[in-house]
Amino acid sequence: MSIRIVSVEVASRTDRGLLRYKTDLSPGLNVIAAPNSFGKSTLLQGVIYALGLEGMFSSSRKPPFGPALLTLADYPDGGRSPVRESWVSLIIANEHGTHMRCKRFVRGDGIDTALIMTWKANDRASLGRANRIDMFVRHGGSAFRELGFHRELADFLGWDLPQVPGFNTTEVTLYLEVLFPLFYVEQKSGWSGVAPRMPTYFGIRDVLRRSVEYVLGLSTLERLTALAAVKTEEDDLKRRWQSASDRLGDAAKALNCRVFLNQDTPVTPARRQHCVIEVMEESSWVPLQQQVGVWQQHLNDLEQVGVEPAGEHTQQAHAELSAAESSVREVGSRIRMLDEQLNLSRTDSDSLVARSVSLDSERSRLADLRKLRTLGSTLGIATVSSDVCPTCGQALDGRETATGVAADLDQTIAEVEAERDAVRAAAQSADRRRATLEQNRASLPGSTTGRHAAGSGSS
Repeated sequence: MSIRIVSVEVASRTDRGLLRYKTDLSPGLNVIAAPNSFGKSTLLQGVIYALGLEGMFSSSRKPPFGPALLTLADYPDGGRSPVRESWVSLIIANEHGTHMRCKRFVRGDGIDTALIMTWKANDRASLGRANRIDMFVRHGGSAFRELGFHRELADFLGWDLPQVPGFNTTEVTLYLEVLFPLFYVEQKSGWSGVAPRMPTYFGIRDVLRRSVEYVLGLSTLERLTALAAVKTEEDDLKRRWQSASDRLGDAAKALNCRVFLNQDTPVTPARRQHCVIEVMEESSWVPLQQQVGVWQQHLNDLEQVGVEPAGEHTQQAHAELSAAESSVREVGSRIRMLDEQLNLSRTDSDSLVARSVSLDSERSRLADLRKLRTLGSTLGIATVSSDVCPTCGQALDGRETATGVAADLDQTIAEVEAERDAVRAAAQSADRRRATLEQNRASLPGSTTGRHAAGSGSS
C-alpha cells in the first residue's frame, strides 16, 4: 500500500511571534524550487521527522534540523530572535482515503521530542473533529506496543512487517527506519550512488537486500518467511515428538518397563529404527524379546505340573485376600483424594497464570500511559484507554468509587504491581503444593509413579 503526503507545516515560535510555512501537495509529482538556504531540506526532513523516522539517518536522538527550528530564527527584515518553541505537522493519506495528521515538537516547553500527537479521520475535513491520541517513538516498543507510533503507522500503511535474520538474535523485525531510505534521497551524499545509506544499528543481516526485497515484493523474502514457517513447524514437531516420547516412557514405566528410542528428534520413515524395550527381572534389566521366551517356558512348565488344589490353603487365602482388599480400598481412597486435590491445584495454577499474564499486559499498557505523561502528554487517560475495569470487565462509564476518590496513574500501577506480586507468590505456592501432592501420590503403594520409582531404584 502506498502513502500520500497531503500537507507539510514547519513552525517556530519566537519572542517576536510565529514563523510558519505550510504547503499542500497534490497527487503525483510535486517540485519545490527555492534558492539555497530557503528551507527545502528542512521541509523534507520535516516529513521524516514527523513520522519519527529520523533514525534512518543515524541512531542520534537529536532532531535533524538547523538553527531556525532549534535555537535562532531569522526574520525577513534582517532581525533575529531566539526560538522558544517549534514543531512539524504532517498530514498523510493511504489508499483507502483515510487521513492522519501527525504533530511532533522539535523544541517544546515540557514536551519531549519522542511524543507524537495524532489525529485520524476518514477524510481531511474531518481531522478537525477527530480525537487526539498521543503516541511515542524512538523508545523501546514503538514498533509493536499499542501506543507505539510505528505500529500505528505500519497498520495505517497496511504493511505487515516481516521477521528477518539478525546478527545478535535469531530474527529481527524489518523496521520502518530501514524501509524509508529507499524512498528518500539526501542531497549532500544521497546522489553519490544508487544504493541509499542504510542504518546498521538495528542488527539486521543484509539490511539493504531485505528492504529491497520487501518493497519490491520479491520472492526471496517470501522464501525467508516460508523458511521461518518451516522452522516453526520443525520446532513444533520436535515438541510433539518429545511429548509422545515422554508419554511412551510413562506408559512403559507403568508396566515396569523402559524404552530406548534410537532417534532423539523426528526422522523420516526411511531413517527410522526400531526402539529397544527392556523389562525388570529381579534386579536387572533384560530385553523384552529375551524375557518373553523365559515367560513362555515358565508357562509351559506350569501347564505340565498342573494346578495344585486349594484344599487346606483356602482359609488362609481368604484371609490374605480380605487383607489385600482392605489395603487396596484404603490406598484407592487416598489416591482419589490426592487426585481431586491435584486437579484443584492444577486449576488454581492455570487461573493464576492466566491472571498473571493479564496483569503483565495491563502493567505494560499503564507503563506506556505513564511514559506519555513523562514525555509531556496532557491528554486524559480516557482518550487512550477503554472505560472497562481490567479486573471484572464491567463498563466504568458514569460509575463512582465507594470513597469518592479515584486512584491516579502511579497509584494504579503500584496496585497492579502489588497484585501481580501477590498472584506470582500464590502461583509459586500452588506449584509447591502441587509438587508435594504429586510426591505424596507417587509414594503410595500401587500408584503408577510409585511403581516407576521403585523400578528405577532397583536398577
